[in-house]
Amino acid sequence: MTLAACQKRALGAAEKVLVSVRVYRHSRAQHTASASSSSEGSSKKFRPPTPPAGIPLSKIFDNLFPLSYAESFQQWRERDEKGDTAQDAVLSMMPFYPQRETQSVVSRTLPGGQQEDLYREGRVIRTPVSGNEFINEFEISQYRADGSAVADKDTQHILVLHGYGAGLGFFFRNFNALSKIPGSQIHALDLLGYGLSSRPSFHIRSNPKTLLFKKWDEQVSIAENFFLDSIEEWRIKKGIDKFSVVAHSLGAYLISEYAVKYPGHIDKIVLASPAAVSHTGMNFKQSQEPESDKGKLSAKKASLSDISQSSIDTNPTFTTAESKIPKIPLWFKIGWELNFSPFVLVRQTGPLGPRFVSGWTSRRFPIDSHTSEEESRAMHRYTYEIFRRKGSGEFCLNYLLAPGAVPRRPLVERVHKLGQLGISTTWVYGSNDWVDVNGGHESARRIKDAGGQAEVHVVPGAGHQLYMDQPSKFNEIVVNFLRR
Repeated sequence: MTLAACQKRALGAAEKVLVSVRVYRHSRAQHTASASSSSEGSSKKFRPPTPPAGIPLSKIFDNLFPLSYAESFQQWRERDEKGDTAQDAVLSMMPFYPQRETQSVVSRTLPGGQQEDLYREGRVIRTPVSGNEFINEFEISQYRADGSAVADKDTQHILVLHGYGAGLGFFFRNFNALSKIPGSQIHALDLLGYGLSSRPSFHIRSNPKTLLFKKWDEQVSIAENFFLDSIEEWRIKKGIDKFSVVAHSLGAYLISEYAVKYPGHIDKIVLASPAAVSHTGMNFKQSQEPESDKGKLSAKKASLSDISQSSIDTNPTFTTAESKIPKIPLWFKIGWELNFSPFVLVRQTGPLGPRFVSGWTSRRFPIDSHTSEEESRAMHRYTYEIFRRKGSGEFCLNYLLAPGAVPRRPLVERVHKLGQLGISTTWVYGSNDWVDVNGGHESARRIKDAGGQAEVHVVPGAGHQLYMDQPSKFNEIVVNFLRR
C-alpha cells in the first residue's frame, strides 16, 4: 500500500471517529418539502429542520461530507486570518458593494411632492467596544445623486441580527430588499463572539448548588449580558437613538431582552423564528385576570424604569415540561451540559475542517436553479471561516437552553414588557419550523393584553432558516411591517 493510500485511510478513520461525537438532528432530516415558487429562490426543496436533540451514532453516514479531501486541504491552506476575503466575496454579490450602485432603484417623496432618486452603498465597519473588542458591521447607506448622504435625524435605522453560530453574511438574500426602504440605513451586525466580530473568552464558573438545584437565573443573566452590553456600547458609539430590528432565532431572543434592559431605543422588532420563547412542552392556559383589568396599560403605559427593573413574572400561566421534548440520546445530553461545541470539530481537525463544514453548506446552499455556483462556493467559504474561528459566543447556548432547545428562562414570561414599552412586534415562523409557533401566538396575546401591538405570520414552505428558505415572502412581510 502506498504512503498516500495509508494517509487517506488514516484520515478516513479519524473522520469517522470525530464525526460520531456530535451532529445535530436537523442536518440529517430525511424528508423534503416542496416550497412555493418565487423569483428569489423560494421554490427549492429543503429538509425541514428539527430541534437540536442529537441522533444515534449508528445513523451517521460517510456521505454527509461531499467536499473531497483534496479540496478540503486546499481550502484549509487558503484560510484567511481575518476572514475579510470570504466576507467580501459574499457581500460583493450585492449591487452596492464595494462601490456605490450606479443605477438608482430607490426613490423617496420630498415634502414638496417631488421624487428624489437615491443610490445605495455598503461598507464594512468595525466599531470598538469593551476595550480591545469590536463589533463587525455591514452598513448600507443611501446617497443623493450629488453624493451627499441621506442619513439625518429622520433616518430609519434598521438593525439586523443573526442566530446561533451564524453571521451577517447569511442575510445575503435579504439585504437588497431591506435597503430599498426609502430613508433607511441598514446595520447588519455580527454579535460579539460570532462571525467576524472579536471573540473574547466566554466562561461562567459553575456553582455546584446551581447545578444541583437547577437554578439558572444568575448564569442566564451573565450569558445574556455578554451580548446585550456590547450592543448598547455599539449603539452609543454609533450615535443612534431609535432603531428597528430584524432578528433571527437567538438574535431575536437577545434583542427582546435588550429592549427591556435598555428601554426607549427600539420601536419595532421582527422576531424571525425566535429561540427560547417557549416549547411544545409548555401548557398555555387562559389568563385569570378580570376582564375589567385588561387593556389598562394601553391608556397609561408603565414608566421605562419600572419596566426595566421589574422582576420576572412569579406566577406564569404555563409550566415547563422537559419530559415532553423529543427523546435525546444520553451522549448528547452529557455533551450539551458540559458545553461541548460542535465547532470544535472544525477547529481541531485542520485540513478536514472544510470537509466537515461542507456537510451543512451543501444542503443549505446547493447549486440549483435558485443558487448559483458562485453563491454556493462563496457561502461555503464564508461559513468555514466563521465556524473555524476561536470559540466564544457559542458557549452561551448551554446557559440559555437545555438539551432539546428547552429555554432555561422562557421569554414568554417577560414578553408583556415589550407591549408596555410600546414596541410593535411581528413574529414570523416557517411552516416546517422546529420552533413552536404557539409560543409566538401566546407572546402576541400577552403583548396585546399589555397594550402593545403584535402579529404572527407563518411562511409556507420554510423551515427555521426562513429568511433563506423563502426570501421573497419573508422580505415582503418584513418590509411591509417596517414601512408602516
